[in-house]
Amino acid sequence: ELTMIHSLVRWTLLALALMLLGLAAASARPPNVVFILTDDLDDAMLAELPRVQSLLVQRGVQFNQHFVSLSSCCPSRAATLRGQFAHNSGIYTNKGDSGGFDKFYRDGLEQQTLATSLQQAGYVTALFGKYLNGYPSKVPGSLYIPPGWSEWAVPNEGEPTNQYDYALNVNGHTVRYGSGTKDYLADVLTDRATRFIRQMATTQPRTPFFLYLAPLSPHYPAVPPERYRGLFKGLQAPRPPSFNEADVSDKPGWLARKGLLSASEIEAIDALYRDRRRSMLAVEDMVEQVVQTLKDLRIDGQTYVFFTSDNGYHLGQHRMPPGKSTEFDEDLKVPLVVTGPGIAPGSRVDRLTANVDYAATMAELAGVAPLRFNDGRSLVGLMTQQPPGRWR
Repeated sequence: ELTMIHSLVRWTLLALALMLLGLAAASARPPNVVFILTDDLDDAMLAELPRVQSLLVQRGVQFNQHFVSLSSCCPSRAATLRGQFAHNSGIYTNKGDSGGFDKFYRDGLEQQTLATSLQQAGYVTALFGKYLNGYPSKVPGSLYIPPGWSEWAVPNEGEPTNQYDYALNVNGHTVRYGSGTKDYLADVLTDRATRFIRQMATTQPRTPFFLYLAPLSPHYPAVPPERYRGLFKGLQAPRPPSFNEADVSDKPGWLARKGLLSASEIEAIDALYRDRRRSMLAVEDMVEQVVQTLKDLRIDGQTYVFFTSDNGYHLGQHRMPPGKSTEFDEDLKVPLVVTGPGIAPGSRVDRLTANVDYAATMAELAGVAPLRFNDGRSLVGLMTQQPPGRWR
C-alpha cells in the first residue's frame, strides 16, 4: 500500500509539474517593441540629449557604427519597412518615378513589410507619425491605411514638419489640429503613444504590440514647442575640424569647387542648430513619457525600445550648408540605441550595422521567419552580447 501511495504521489507531482509548465508556455509570448524613428537626427547630436542618454544609452546597448544606405527620408523608411537596399526595393528618392509613397504603393511593396509579418504573428501594430514621403496621394486617397497596421495616426493634411495646422488620418478618419499649445505634433504623438501602451496593457495584456513612433523632429524647419523656444540662446553649432573646411581639394569636384561659408551662412547654421536642439527636447519628453509609462505598467521588462533616425544631417561640415543626401558620414551615420530584456546596461557594439537590419531583427524578436527578400541581418545576437561567428 505504501508503494502504491508513493507511486500516486509521484504521478500527481509529475502531472502538476507538467500542468505548470504548460501554463508557463501558454503565458509566454514574444516581447513588445517600441520603435522610435526621428527625422534627420545626426549621430553627433545623440551626445547632446541628456534624457536619452540616461533613459536609453546608459540602460541599453549603443551601436557605434550604424548607417543608412541612402541619406534620404523615403529610401531610408522603405529600407526600414522592407529590409531592402534601394537597388532591390527600387525606392531611391522621395518622389517621382524613382521613389516616394506613390511608387511604394504602386509596386505593391506594402503587401510584405515588417508590419504585415508582425501582425500575422499575432502582434497589434501601430504607426503614429510620419510614414513615407508623398503620403497621402490622390490614389489611394487621404484615408488609406496600408496593410499590416492595426492602429494608424499619420499626417494627411497640411505641412506636419511645421508641427502645427495639420491633420491626421486616425484609423480612417481625418482629425484636424490647429495652432494651439496642445496641437504641437510631437506632443500629440506622445499622448497617442502612451494611451496606446496603456490600452494594450490593460485590455490585451497577453497580446504583444509593435509601436512605430515617428516624430518629425528635428527635420527642417525644426519648430520647437512654445515651452522651449527661449532656450540655448547664443549656442553655436559644433565646430569639428571639418566645419567650413579650409582645404577641400581632396574632395569630389562638386564639393572642391565650393567657396568658404560666409559669416551670414554660419549665423544661419547656428540658428538652425539651436532650433534643432529645442525641437529635440520635445522628443526627449516623448522618450521619457514612453519609458515611464512602460515602467508604471510594469511591462518595461518585456518591452524593447529602439531609438534611431532615418538619416543624418550636416551643418557646415566640408563647407556645406545645412542638408543631407551626401555620402559623408554626417549624413549616413545615425544613432541606434536599444533597451530591453537580455541587454546589458551601458553596452556597446562596434560592428557595422544598418537600417536594412530592422526587419530581420523584429522578425527574430517575434519568432517568425525574416522576409524572403530581406537584405539585412538580425541585430538580436549583437544586442544580447551573443554575436554570430561571422558578421559583415
